[in-house]
Amino acid sequence: MAKRTLGVATWEYRDKDKKRRRAYFGDEIDVSAAEIRRGDAAGVWAEPERRSGRAPAKSAADADATTAAGAADDADILAGLDGSESSDESDEDGGETADAGADAADDQPTESATEPVSEDAAQEGPLERPKNSAPVAAWVEYAVSHGMDRADAEASSRADLIKADLP
Repeated sequence: MAKRTLGVATWEYRDKDKKRRRAYFGDEIDVSAAEIRRGDAAGVWAEPERRSGRAPAKSAADADATTAAGAADDADILAGLDGSESSDESDEDGGETADAGADAADDQPTESATEPVSEDAAQEGPLERPKNSAPVAAWVEYAVSHGMDRADAEASSRADLIKADLP
């Protein structure tokens, strides 16, 4: 019988007396060749570096390359967070490119976006009944859409809104 270390949460196997046993993650168990094949097919054995409980060793070159790549990715992500584009769009002298003016025109709202929309137009009909676990705000909107006064709905608890006789 050979010893193997389990790399999954639980595994049922048969011991040398053919009794059913259960092993848990990290357990080192004695198993027959048939159980080893079955475990290999299912991928339940821990990798050799996990058997020792230590992570595989990395070389200094791998660690430096990983750190440099991670820093470059972080810089790209952070550059887009402030709403500006990456520095590739500016000229070498610090000025903006000709495309920047075209982008500014795209940011202007259109006439249809600036027209006021009434609440009645936004809700063309009564809302669908929310789930019982929905937030109170959803229940308030539902009650208002079915004719309840907004002040009364906002003053009510979720339980009261659920029990309210609304269609």
